[in-house]
Amino acid sequence: MKNILIITLICLYVSFSKCDIPDIEVNAIESLLELYDIPPFDGCISNNCDYCSQPFYFLCDQTNSTIIKINLIGSDSSIPVFPNVISDFVGLNTINIENSIIPNHFFQISRTIGELFLNNCSLDTFPQYLNYLNIKMNDVSFNGDIDISSLFFIISFYLTYSNPIIMKNYKITNNRDGVLNIGRGIFTINNFLDFSMISNDFTFILGKYFNETSMMSLPNFYGKSLKIIDEHFNLPIRFPETITLYAERLQFEKINFVIVNNLNVSNLPFITLDFNNCSGLINQDTEYPMIVYNESRKYDGMKFKNCGLNKLLPNSYFQGNIGFIDISNNNINGPLPSIYEPIGNQSSMILDLSNNQFNGTIPQNFCYHTVNISNNNLQTDLPMCLICHYRLMRNYILGNNYTNIINGVIPNCTGLRFTSNSLYIFNEPTLIYGENIGWTLFEPENLLTTSPLVKLVSMIPNKRSLVSYSDVSSYPILKQNNFIINVFYKSFPFNTTFKVDISPPIINGIYPGPVIPDKTDFMLFGKAFQSSNQYENPTVYFNQLKCNIKSVNGLNVYCTIDTFIPDGIYNVSYYLPSTNLESKIFQYNFIRESPYVFKIISPKREEGGLVQFIGYFANFRFQPTIKINDKPSNVTFSNTTLIEINIQPNIIGNPLKYNITFDNFLNSDGDFRYSDDPINCSYCNELNGGGYCNTSIGKCECSNKYQGETCLIVSQYVSSIIPSSTEGGLATFNGWFGKGTQRDLKVFIGNKECFPIIISNETTIICNAPPGNGINDIQVNQNSANYTLKNSYEYYNPIRVCPNDCTSRFNGQCNTTTGFCNCFSNWYGFDCSVFNNQSPNLPSTNTSIDFNSGYTNLTNQETIFQISFYSLLEIDLNGEKVKEYQLNNNWIINNNNNNNNNKNNNNNNNNNNNNNINNLDYSFTQSIQNNGSCNITYRIEEIESTKNISFAGLNFKLDGGSIKTTISIENYKYSSNLNTLQLQFKSLATSYNNNNNNDNNNNKCNEKDTTITDNDQQGFVTIKKNSKILMGRFLNRIISDGKSTFISTSLISKNNDSVIIGMNLPHCISCQIDPDYSILISPDFKLKCEDPKNKRSWLIPVVVVVPVVTISLIIALAYIIYRKNDRKKFLNKLKMIELSNKNQ
Repeated sequence: MKNILIITLICLYVSFSKCDIPDIEVNAIESLLELYDIPPFDGCISNNCDYCSQPFYFLCDQTNSTIIKINLIGSDSSIPVFPNVISDFVGLNTINIENSIIPNHFFQISRTIGELFLNNCSLDTFPQYLNYLNIKMNDVSFNGDIDISSLFFIISFYLTYSNPIIMKNYKITNNRDGVLNIGRGIFTINNFLDFSMISNDFTFILGKYFNETSMMSLPNFYGKSLKIIDEHFNLPIRFPETITLYAERLQFEKINFVIVNNLNVSNLPFITLDFNNCSGLINQDTEYPMIVYNESRKYDGMKFKNCGLNKLLPNSYFQGNIGFIDISNNNINGPLPSIYEPIGNQSSMILDLSNNQFNGTIPQNFCYHTVNISNNNLQTDLPMCLICHYRLMRNYILGNNYTNIINGVIPNCTGLRFTSNSLYIFNEPTLIYGENIGWTLFEPENLLTTSPLVKLVSMIPNKRSLVSYSDVSSYPILKQNNFIINVFYKSFPFNTTFKVDISPPIINGIYPGPVIPDKTDFMLFGKAFQSSNQYENPTVYFNQLKCNIKSVNGLNVYCTIDTFIPDGIYNVSYYLPSTNLESKIFQYNFIRESPYVFKIISPKREEGGLVQFIGYFANFRFQPTIKINDKPSNVTFSNTTLIEINIQPNIIGNPLKYNITFDNFLNSDGDFRYSDDPINCSYCNELNGGGYCNTSIGKCECSNKYQGETCLIVSQYVSSIIPSSTEGGLATFNGWFGKGTQRDLKVFIGNKECFPIIISNETTIICNAPPGNGINDIQVNQNSANYTLKNSYEYYNPIRVCPNDCTSRFNGQCNTTTGFCNCFSNWYGFDCSVFNNQSPNLPSTNTSIDFNSGYTNLTNQETIFQISFYSLLEIDLNGEKVKEYQLNNNWIINNNNNNNNNKNNNNNNNNNNNNNINNLDYSFTQSIQNNGSCNITYRIEEIESTKNISFAGLNFKLDGGSIKTTISIENYKYSSNLNTLQLQFKSLATSYNNNNNNDNNNNKCNEKDTTITDNDQQGFVTIKKNSKILMGRFLNRIISDGKSTFISTSLISKNNDSVIIGMNLPHCISCQIDPDYSILISPDFKLKCEDPKNKRSWLIPVVVVVPVVTISLIIALAYIIYRKNDRKKFLNKLKMIELSNKNQ
């Protein structure tokens, strides 16, 4: 009996631990093993081999159920022809093949594979289509040419040759006349071609058969970096005098230039120009490079490294317009260049003069720049700036003979000091000056420390630094330290100090607010207003009138005088009590616009009568005259704030106009209306759909697409994004960006610009995204308006991670395309962690709908899980709530299902508003916002059998018995185009007293407190109560205005019994969201409390799905008992058997 048990366990062990590769993959592997003469695999039992045991050749996924990587090396003596088996590997993501013949069928596959590496292989012809995202080919031979259209849909492409003999005389063509957009690559070519390409980082290598005349047809390149290297041609090449390579960094390496006149790069937008190991650049007469650049422009850098220079570059290179100059590894002799001492706003330079023949002395001005002078013929004293920071700068100065360093002894640092005090201004860095105070070549905190803590960053080396104060160096702390900062240089070591002065407030100007009858608003602008609510209580006075402060920051003060003050000259002062500092008196000549009409009070049209003009009418000698549509009206009263007249009823005119004349020459004009006349608007951009005039209030009501008083300002927003891969590339932003001119359009992903803009119109922007990863904010700037959408751009990674890695290789297989687990037989859950043994003996479940509240109630024994769409919030850019609409208890039912029979008749505790569901199909509606313009529809329907669901480009399966609910949100009216929506979903766990005493006794041992765990970063939440579990998963993909896009989720609140999850939607007119939920029975659940043997593993799936809109939500409900302890012992036993087998 014991032997039978062991044999049984061994069989089970084999079935669990050996890879369960599909037959079609096994057949393909067998053919490859024979073709590539791979030794037999170990661990074969009855011809069932563990193909996952040799990962060098075949790498399996974590579940050992499919091959994800192939690595095969053919024999040099008998080169194999790769068979037609690639399509047989369903999970293949990486292919590495060497020494093989690759037929055309290798590339004729229906799905996309992540990576392809070919080394020393031969192809029939270069393929027309490449269904591989990243391709590296080295020493690959092929017949025919390469059309760039074959590279259109890949992320990176490398074609290189270590052995030029293999390379053939192929050409690149552009038969489809397209634009090549590729993340990065290295491309060995035999000709250039006049076409357009976009790339972040691309290198062209000139091949053995390069056509020198094609250099006159350079492509139009747009991107970050472009390099051209001559690795194989090795002959002089004539360059065109003007080139069109629009790269930020333009690099040439190993090129033997033939330049007839000059190489003109003055019109190119590059900011860095590199020549490395090039020849032919030097004019033999002037001995200068034959490069024409724009001397009035700023450049990040220029490099002429190892380019045959014998003479120093002209002085124009060293005047400050080029930030970095590298002329190292040449043969330049003579004195070091004469460079400037930075003054005012001039910045310092970085110079690499190493490995030349410079001689003479080191000018003092070199201390104010970062210069590498190593390995020259200098014989001179080392300046004090380099003595003080010798350890930091050692590698920049070695290889010379310094007369003040004797026997390796460095002189003492005697000249380091700060020559000015630092000025403390709240929230604003300030400058401090000194002598020999150092460089900031590395992180400042690694060079020095200060007490109190401030940040010192070198602006001009050894001369000027920027001081930034923080919360730990605020005014009270500085005061405690007697306004002295202690500085400790780590590399000497050396201590010094500098003093801190507190800047008094400085008023630079004052702006009055709008004219209001009963108060006067002002904004003071300047600096050092210093206010922090923790320790400042500033005051502002206009003469003796106190201006009550509303808000203060470092640069502006907003205050209000609570009365109407007359025009005149006011002495304005700003006082800080805690510092006892007061601004200089600022004389402010306050003159209101006069005459100015605040308000008109008029009679009804049919009645006529008294009209009052309320405003400001000062400094006039005579009584004004008034006309209504050129009809004079007698003035019955007037003073500096009020004019009264009487008018007749029904004066004809549309619109009516008034005119008030003061002192016979100064006029005030405007629209006039009877109190019951409609109020016309001047313009509301009606033709472009900007808005319409609300004649009851005389203001434009703008559509969602425009804003402003006349609805002319574009309310730009992004509703969906198609991101680039992590390598960069095309990114598409859908939304609304306005008709007409898009001035100064820029798009940022995080802090990196998406450049260049390829397409921009009123609904779409396509640009070339920089490389990156993770989740980023995006910003769209145009027409002096900025738009930000937070946590909205997720770089596409073709390989996605599944939850919990699908638990183990025995439980399920990760679909790395979608990030969903495909659970094996008898396993269930989002991460395949629950064992399913199918039994009818579990406590049954009742599902009901509350028609009043819209709740879905899931009842099992005494446990109730309640699921509902809790509320809809409008959120501003700072994440603050603008408006909130409660969705519960506001539903109106549209139809009743004809069949309201109980799904489970064992539960009779539902009230009259609950209907137990069976083949249901219910629909609810409600309207929100003031005029009910936003309609919300909520639908619940039953899915009878297993169904494949496709949502937002993702495919997954719902089991039979699922409940699908749909919420639609249409035409929400946003308060601002910067605002977004958040749909909140609530899950609640409660208990009730079941009248069935037998059930109560049997389930009493399962009663436990509610526990809630969440991981909103991965989109999971679970609620456990009474050994039942509600598990939720939230997809990070939605459909916004008909297009798939990324969203994030947030944990809003969590308490002992409930959790609220917020789904952060973009600015959309309609959105579709797709979370899902499951109910499980805990591993410690007991069918009968008195009988622990009944602790078994069961599963009854009941899935509730909720896709949304234009919001869609999926809720999966499932009942599971998991035999946890018994399974753990079983797995331990299998491990013991496995170890025993290995030791035999």
